[in-house]
Amino acid sequence: MTSLTARRSRVAGEGWGVRTWLGVALPDHRSFPVVRRHLDVYRELLFLNLVLAVSEPTLALLVMGLALGRFVELAADVEYIVFVAPGVMAMFAMFATVGETLWGGYLRLAQQDTYGAMLATPARAEDIAAGEIIWGALRAVITVVAVLVVLAVLTPAWDILLSPLVILALPVAFLMGMLFSAISIAYIGYARSMHHLMYYFTIVINPMFWFSGAFFPLNELPGWAVTLGWFNPLAHVVDIFRGLMLGDVGWSHAGDVLWLAVVTPPLCWLAIWSIRRRLIR
Repeated sequence: MTSLTARRSRVAGEGWGVRTWLGVALPDHRSFPVVRRHLDVYRELLFLNLVLAVSEPTLALLVMGLALGRFVELAADVEYIVFVAPGVMAMFAMFATVGETLWGGYLRLAQQDTYGAMLATPARAEDIAAGEIIWGALRAVITVVAVLVVLAVLTPAWDILLSPLVILALPVAFLMGMLFSAISIAYIGYARSMHHLMYYFTIVINPMFWFSGAFFPLNELPGWAVTLGWFNPLAHVVDIFRGLMLGDVGWSHAGDVLWLAVVTPPLCWLAIWSIRRRLIR
């Protein structure tokens, strides 16, 4: 076997002892240097990244929760800022993940050739895709931590965080980050220009944002809208976060977690397959 053929086999995940799932090699420890690379880049602008992670949700809470909340009355006698806080946390976690893996991922794939440089290392295409998914999930966790800090500061005035169960929002954030990262990574494997990214944001992300139950109760909508909302992953995340913040967790929230846990692995496989297909020609 020539050195070129050997390299192609390694990159494609072929060879003896390679574990596969539905035709795609399973990622391994070589994904973690990819995550470390992204973390190093993030740390270079750490102060700016943290300021943005705190200031944006703070502004959203003040505008939506306090200003708009003066004109909104909820049937359950809950202040609007308390109702909207879980949605703000889920919303910004999604935006952080999508921004990192959609826009950032496409730049690394198609314009900066970062993925091509990574292929010159022991990392395979599958490891690169898995590293992107893990990093996107970590971005969701970082954002949730930042929002929780903001909410903790506001809690003495508005009783937003009512239960220590809210700490469980962190593993949920990681799971949702994997899901949204996988969708974005799968899409950039097919995108041929930056303009195509706007289609994804407009057709997929925006409807998820508006029909997630973040700003109004989904159960107040017509039946068909409630049914469509069940297929929205962000709606499940908002429901979980709201239950954890209020300390009102039931079997429906277990169903939300199960929904995310069932849907995420196939999407991760699709993302890995899509990037492998794009890189291995």
